[in-house]
Order: sequence, then C-alpha cells, then structure tokens
Amino acid sequence: MTDHADAQRRLWTLGDYAAVARRLLPISVEAVDALPIEEGTSVLDVGTGDGNFALEAARRGARVVGVDLTPAQIEQAQSRAEADGLQIDLRVGDAAAIEVEDGSFHVVASVLGMMYAPDAERAAAEMVRACRPGGTVAAVSWSDGGWSGVWQRRAADIVPPPPEGGPRPDQWSDRDEVRRRWEAAGLTDVRVEERPFEWHFADVEEAADFFTTTAPPFIAFLERAEELGRADDARAVLVDALGESATESEGTTTLSHPYLLAIGTKP
Repeated sequence: MTDHADAQRRLWTLGDYAAVARRLLPISVEAVDALPIEEGTSVLDVGTGDGNFALEAARRGARVVGVDLTPAQIEQAQSRAEADGLQIDLRVGDAAAIEVEDGSFHVVASVLGMMYAPDAERAAAEMVRACRPGGTVAAVSWSDGGWSGVWQRRAADIVPPPPEGGPRPDQWSDRDEVRRRWEAAGLTDVRVEERPFEWHFADVEEAADFFTTTAPPFIAFLERAEELGRADDARAVLVDALGESATESEGTTTLSHPYLLAIGTKP
C-alpha cells in the first residue's frame, strides 16, 4: 500500500492540476447544490485536491474538513481558502484511514477523489464510518460514457493496465456497479445519477496539448509510454480518441465527459 500511496502522491504533483481543477469547478458546485449543505452543516471532503468542493461548501456556511493524500494539493487548497477568506480545516491524510471519529459529519463527500485511492473500497467504507447515522454520503466519479471511455480503450493497447492493488478509477464508472459498491459499504437509499459535463477547446490539438501538459493521469500515461518507446503512438492515440469523440460548432471543439453522482444515506 505504501508504494501505491507514494505513487499517487507523485502523480498529483505532475503538470498543473490547478488549471484542470478550474475547469472542473462546475461539478463541485452542482454536487454541493445536490446535498443538504447549509449554515453549520459539518462536511468532510475526501480527496479534496486543491479544494473545489471544500471551498464551495464553506461558502454556504458549512464547517468543512478536507483531507488529501498529497501535501502539495493541501497547500494549494489552503492558499485558495486564505485568498477567499474561508476557514477550512485542511489535512494531509489517507482516504483509506481517515483520522476522524466515527459518525462525526452530517455530510461526507468526494468529488473525483476517492475513485483514485489505492484501495477505493476501503476509502468508501471509511467515508461511511465518518458519517453520522441519518447523514449523507456522496461521491462523484467519471462515467464510462463520453470521450474518456474511447481513450481508455485505445490507451490499453499502448500501456499495460496498472498492477494489482493500485487505483482502478474505471471500476467506479458504471452506474449499477457504483450503486452496488455503496450499498456494500453500508449505505441505504442509494441513487446514482449520470450528469453531463463538457470540455471546450479551439480544436483537438489544443485539447491534446492541455491534457498532456496539465492533467496528471495523462502526463503519467505519456511518461510510461515513453519508457516503452511508444511516446509518439501515445500522442497519436489520444488525438484520434479526441477527434472521434469531439463535436465541432462555430469554431469550438466540445468533448462530452459525463459523470456519476452517487448519494446515499447512512442508516
């Protein structure tokens, strides 16, 4: 587990995740809107990254704790909170062993975070443990629809799948499987909704440049492809997947990238 955790810490220092996170902000806003978060609500944000969800919840008056495995992400989240005048308790911590008391929070959530944990099922169980009885647990994960599904299938021909025991975010991309996993973690009344999200660029090449210079998973993919002597193939596969999935309108390239919002209740 330590090796996988170290690899995740390194992964999320690659590129410029802040640039990615700014584009993803609407997802966190929608997640907060969908949850019972108001003045005084206690909220735990697991895999907080550089703070999109935590900051939005704090703006609604919630008392927020944000936990992330990567110190650099916590530092970025802290800088954003201070710049916005928000009080958030931000901590470096492992999603699979969250250092909070049982039943401490009204709402426990993870937006595109827990799905990348080396042991995501354990992280899900920890989120449920941290939630008080009658409280709400929610998680956002990428759906297997949209352009990323096309890319992942093609990328598998370039770079072998990750070793056993490592993160498998793709396992959280099917609606029925996500519901099953949260029910197995102990939630009731689980509902999983697919929601739309889009990336917008001038063209496919700009999209490829953006992902391969800012987004940690894509940078790591290219690094591994280069080690295997297939860097050019990796770039070509990405451009082809983007081109196959893109729609063009009035000089704008749009890439559909739907996500799943799972919400359940702790009995």
